[in-house]
Amino acid sequence: MKVKSIAESILKLSNWLTGFKVIIGFVCLILGLIFLFRPGCSLYDLTGILAGLVLLTDTLTGIPGIGESLTKLSRSLLPFTTVIGVASLVVGILGLLDLNFLC
Repeated sequence: MKVKSIAESILKLSNWLTGFKVIIGFVCLILGLIFLFRPGCSLYDLTGILAGLVLLTDTLTGIPGIGESLTKLSRSLLPFTTVIGVASLVVGILGLLDLNFLC
């Protein structure tokens, strides 16, 4: 019974966060791009960029100049949405706990 209640809570949280999909996607993409150029572990940054692109699939067309190519790239990542999501969760938790053994 405990697992079922946790699953329901995670589902409710996931549904609530869906309303912030664009904001979360832009934050992941921008921070991933900014921190990609600093020395250190780029695994976190690449995961953030991929997560941002997946979350912003329908929004990227509005960016002048590069919107079309970003949308094509984002759509090519859609079959890997679950893998990118799980990787983002794992890397995010490791980052919060300051565990950098993947680097």
